[in-house]
Amino acid sequence: MVEIVYFILVGIPPLLIGAVLFIGIVSPKNYELSESKVLDAPIEKVWSVVRDFENYPRWLSYVSHMERKPQGAKGREVWVHKGSIFTVEFEVTEQSAPNYLKTVQHKGHSPVSGTRVVNLEKVSGNQTKLTVTQTGEINDPFMRSYVILFHYRRNPVKIFVESLIAS
Repeated sequence: MVEIVYFILVGIPPLLIGAVLFIGIVSPKNYELSESKVLDAPIEKVWSVVRDFENYPRWLSYVSHMERKPQGAKGREVWVHKGSIFTVEFEVTEQSAPNYLKTVQHKGHSPVSGTRVVNLEKVSGNQTKLTVTQTGEINDPFMRSYVILFHYRRNPVKIFVESLIAS
C-alpha cells in the first residue's frame, strides 16, 4: 500500500510533466490560422472597427485592456493588449485603408510571435469580405502543449472574426 501511494505522489507527476513536454517538443513551432466571412456591413464601417484598437476590449473577448505605447520604429503605432492568457505587444507595420492592415507581434512579450493580416474586400452593395490570417511561431514547448491540449478549439482568429460580426 505504501508503495502505491509513493508511486502516485512521486512517480506520476514527473511522468505527466514528461508527457506534456514530449507533446510540445514533437509539435511544430510554426502555425497559420485563417478565417474568412462575408459581413453585412460596408467596408468603411468594418475598417473603422478593425482599426479602432482602443475599443477592442468592448467586443473582443480575449482582450481585457488596450494601451497605446510611444511610437515604435519608423514612427509606427505600438499597442499592448492584456488578455486572459498573456500580454501581447504589437506594431502596425502596414496599412492601406480600407482594405489592408498588418500587425507584427513583438518577440519577448509573450510566448507567441508572428503577424496578423486583415484583408477587407467589397463584395457587393453593403457587404464586405473579411479575411484574417495569423502566422507565427510558439517557441516554448510547454506553451505549444498548452495550446494543443487546452486552447486548440479557441482559435483566436476565429474568435476575432466571430466577435467582429457580433459587434
